[in-house]
Amino acid sequence: MKKNVLVAIATTLVLAACACDHPMHAQKMGSPAIDPETPGVFVLDDKIIVVNQEPIFFAKGKQNVRITWYLPADSKYRFPKDGIVIKDPGDQIIDCHQEQNGLRFSCLNKHSQPGKYKYTIKVEGSPPVTPSDPIILND
Repeated sequence: MKKNVLVAIATTLVLAACACDHPMHAQKMGSPAIDPETPGVFVLDDKIIVVNQEPIFFAKGKQNVRITWYLPADSKYRFPKDGIVIKDPGDQIIDCHQEQNGLRFSCLNKHSQPGKYKYTIKVEGSPPVTPSDPIILND
């Protein structure tokens, strides 16, 4: 029960943060667009890392896209040099690196074939936060 309440609160906070804080979201009829190329990353209650889309999904035909994860500009957390590590990326997800003093992290998704890619996302700051393991899904 306690876990369900935490998940509900986390989801509400992330959705509220997405509506206000994402500099790249287009507005359409008052609601934010979800863009797999710019997923937002939030640290809730200094305990849990949440990505505003899970999985990050790319439809067929969407190739050579740069995924740029971002933390809010006022975040006390930063991505380290290994902030996003793709498990078994093959030649599909490459060129991963931190940007903007650790507020952003990007990778090139070639998406020349379908696949499911688990990744680990880490942030540095105080207090320390446990890494998260979301998914990139290429259709």
